[in-house]
Amino acid sequence: MYKREMADMIVPATGLGRLTVILSLLMVTSALYDGRQLCANCDEVETATECTNYMWCASDEKCMTSRYLTVDGHARFYTGCTAKRACDSLEHHGIALPLDSLFPVPRRVLDQSCCNGQGCNGLRSASKGRSLCMTCKDILNPSDCDSAVLCGEHQECLYHEHLQFNDLYQAVYKYELKCEDRNLCPVQNGTSSCHHSKRSPGCSGDYGCCTADFCNLFHAMYNKNLTSSTIVAGSVQLQTRGTPPPSTTSSPQSTKCYTGAGTGRVQLCTGSTAYCLTNLTNYNSGYREVFKGCVSEQDCYRLPRSTTSLSGHCDLFNEDILYERDFSCSYCCDKDLCNGRIVPPPETVYVPNTTAAPIITRNEPNDVTIHDCRDAMSVEQCQVFPCDNEHLARMYCRRHCLLCK
Repeated sequence: MYKREMADMIVPATGLGRLTVILSLLMVTSALYDGRQLCANCDEVETATECTNYMWCASDEKCMTSRYLTVDGHARFYTGCTAKRACDSLEHHGIALPLDSLFPVPRRVLDQSCCNGQGCNGLRSASKGRSLCMTCKDILNPSDCDSAVLCGEHQECLYHEHLQFNDLYQAVYKYELKCEDRNLCPVQNGTSSCHHSKRSPGCSGDYGCCTADFCNLFHAMYNKNLTSSTIVAGSVQLQTRGTPPPSTTSSPQSTKCYTGAGTGRVQLCTGSTAYCLTNLTNYNSGYREVFKGCVSEQDCYRLPRSTTSLSGHCDLFNEDILYERDFSCSYCCDKDLCNGRIVPPPETVYVPNTTAAPIITRNEPNDVTIHDCRDAMSVEQCQVFPCDNEHLARMYCRRHCLLCK
């Protein structure tokens, strides 16, 4: 039986906080593809907005649109990528974009233009409030998705990362991107989860909906880049990427870890992914999802040590308390079967060498404050990890109970 979380632990999310997360996600995802643009890529379409095929341009290219006459006198459109310097020449000097290398038969160009924005030369210009979403199924890399669709008025963009195992019982992540009816979106309504959805058997990992154009692609790319060998679930975690982890002690050669949604599966994690991970997603209904798997030291180093909105919940998480709040936490450990519980035993927790490469932390104005000590660990337990180890002290010692002072 859970104990219900005290009312004063619940901090309401502000509109400004949501906006900050959205803007931060857009800035982080823009860095993932080095400033490259996602552009419509079609030929012989009657209108540029008919194009549903997309491609990633090179970092020195922009999206372009050319309207031309066919040999039988019909106006058609070509959309794709062209060099930024060619766009500059077109804009400042009226020099036509070079198309001879693209077509075997010369074409009479009527007009041309360049634009600077994701998908700016395709369906986006006709969306009028409806979401433009990428649509692909069972792809290994979300950046390989090259098809888009204009969703219905009551639909949003769905991103779904699901975990499959190969013949060697190694995790393989695949992605599905598509439109989804808004009332069926699992993250938006906060009451359902992909693990319990009859419409998505075998769902695991990151799963939810968003509304900005191409947002399901960018969300999937962000999570794949952030935790490439990690089982990721629930809310997006924004983390300062920083430098690679410094070498501390020797990494384990292999570790037995629980994998999947519970403790029924044990897997030997070896090589570069020899650490055990537990990823917790808690919903405002009180329902929680827990995923376990193998992870690399580099991923452990850059995984959030706390959520961006409710940092105290991760540091002070107690499995016996019912938290009626949306938050997500990740924990790494390095001993056999150390991830059996959500919060691993303190002596097994991975602690990065922050002296050589400090982790940038945020000071949350609405941090959680707990005014009682009923769930505090014993003084003896906290004394094992003195206060100069801030990471462990915050996770295992209640600061307000003065156990570390």
